[in-house]
Amino acid sequence: KLADTEDQFVSLPYEFKRLTETHTDFSYAKAMKYLKNRGIESYDIERYDIGYCDKGDYAGRIIVPSYDVDNKLNYFLARDFTGTAYLKYKNPPVSKDVVVFENQIDFSEPIVFCEGVFDAIAIRRNAIALLGKNIPGKLKMRLIEHGVKEVCIVLDNDAYKNALAMSESLMNDNIRVRLIKMGNEDAADLGFTQIITKIRNAKLLDFSELMKQKLCMS
Repeated sequence: KLADTEDQFVSLPYEFKRLTETHTDFSYAKAMKYLKNRGIESYDIERYDIGYCDKGDYAGRIIVPSYDVDNKLNYFLARDFTGTAYLKYKNPPVSKDVVVFENQIDFSEPIVFCEGVFDAIAIRRNAIALLGKNIPGKLKMRLIEHGVKEVCIVLDNDAYKNALAMSESLMNDNIRVRLIKMGNEDAADLGFTQIITKIRNAKLLDFSELMKQKLCMS
């Protein structure tokens, strides 16, 4: 039996600045250039409320907030855009057991699972970042609550074994699965047009093919 966990308190950094507004500090230009190089457009910046910090604990980092179904902040991701930080990502000190971008998701339509938020932004349509290689408990519960019928899994190539295990778990719950086998590039590298083409061309996975793929990985 799956039970909802208590809501956790998370807030955006005090120094957070929205990139939908123009700022005069040097970090603003660098943050915008970084996002442009990653194929993120002004439409994406506004849709996902993307910002940055030019000082404080998250200085030199893009901030990508995630909001739940009630538009309440449930997580944020901080990605270095200077190229000098020891860690590319700096996570807030809260649980990752959340549904990332839940306020953007239509659970009556097929869902796309991917690893990171930049992958989800590249996919654009009904994409949930897992923030890793497994399905968070709260997301499992949402799938059951909404009676989700179909999921497409787009994990990085090094997580293909995880993707197979995830596929089997979903199929055992009578959820149809489309599994994308990625190459050396992730969804964010490929960009919207290429990754959507892969998703559209992916065939439904059956147990016979699943077992064949698992044997190939063993």
